[in-house]
Amino acid sequence: MKISKNIFQTLVVRGGVAVMNMAIVFLTLNVLGADGRGKISLFLTDIMLISMVTSVLANSTVSYHVPKTNIKPLVRTGLLWVLIISLVMGVVLGFLHNEYLQKHLFPISLLLGLITMNQMILIGKEKIKEYNIVFVLDPFFRLLVLLVGFYAFKTESLTVFLIALYIALGLSLIVSTTFVFKIIYHDVRKIEIESKEIFKYGIGTELSSFIQFFNYRLLFYVVFYQLGSVELGWFSVAVSVTESLWIISRSITVNQYSKILNTTDKLKQRIITNKSASLSFVLTLGAVLLLVVVPKDLLGLIIKKDLSNIQEIIWILCPGVLMIAVSNVWGHYFSGRGKYQINNLKSLVGFVLMISAAYFLTPKYGILGVVSAMLLGYLGSSLTLFGFYLADKKH
Repeated sequence: MKISKNIFQTLVVRGGVAVMNMAIVFLTLNVLGADGRGKISLFLTDIMLISMVTSVLANSTVSYHVPKTNIKPLVRTGLLWVLIISLVMGVVLGFLHNEYLQKHLFPISLLLGLITMNQMILIGKEKIKEYNIVFVLDPFFRLLVLLVGFYAFKTESLTVFLIALYIALGLSLIVSTTFVFKIIYHDVRKIEIESKEIFKYGIGTELSSFIQFFNYRLLFYVVFYQLGSVELGWFSVAVSVTESLWIISRSITVNQYSKILNTTDKLKQRIITNKSASLSFVLTLGAVLLLVVVPKDLLGLIIKKDLSNIQEIIWILCPGVLMIAVSNVWGHYFSGRGKYQINNLKSLVGFVLMISAAYFLTPKYGILGVVSAMLLGYLGSSLTLFGFYLADKKH
């Protein structure tokens, strides 16, 4: 099974990013404890929620329209949207959760939204190398600043985490803007698209991501409010470990999605998708098997705290993580062809299954009930998407 140069480069980059992100998770857990890690997880979940809304005009709609129209209207519309949404939602969520980190929701979500928009322009122009450079900057400098703050300056506080975020995102924005400025400057195409068309595609594609966000992260809020920040800390670590395996699928879909956007041949699109799905399954399965057989003693060398039931959570989630890794490829196939309604439906199916299961299982089984509900959501959405992909072949 041949791996293209772009996929290989992206896999290497994202593999490195996955290692750095895991190092950040374990580092903050070991230094700040489960309570500190839980508060960071709540903050990052709020950031993700804001990002889901800013992505309506700053994510896939940008990469989709970049090959088809002048980039300048996309940038103007996206900039204004990211600014307004980051401000409004940052203030609202900061008021609702009233934690120390939440005071910084607006500036952090603004930086992240602008970086995301720049990255989508790079994907739309098939600038995978530049995209990968930007992608690796954030976790690298975040980890570096955390290490310096925790160990060189002997400061064990959430403030160090905030400083690391600001430095990493600030540098990423500068570099990505430099790449994108060159593209915008040389774009002299006369074709421009109306803002309503940008919004129409964006709301259609991101509705799926918005529902999917609740599939992946609504249970974080459930754990925080019902079981507390300490339980959320442990839960978030286990989820982070398993979801890190998606780095393989996401590396493959970056290349797949970019190619689908730049061809109208349906047969070619399906060939690209089938190869991508097979590659994602094989590589992710290997990673899942390695994760499952990791001895508890070895995991204990990395996590310098009571492991609690982290390993049990990981085992439960692994089948669903494998299914999502493959279904992500099918989802990008439909997104690339503008059939975002299918992704919306599969996300909704997963969401309904997860919420229904959580309602019945959480009161009786606690954290394991939450994990089982998450697994059912993974499986439901993946199987739904698989059914649509098979049906699409007949048309």
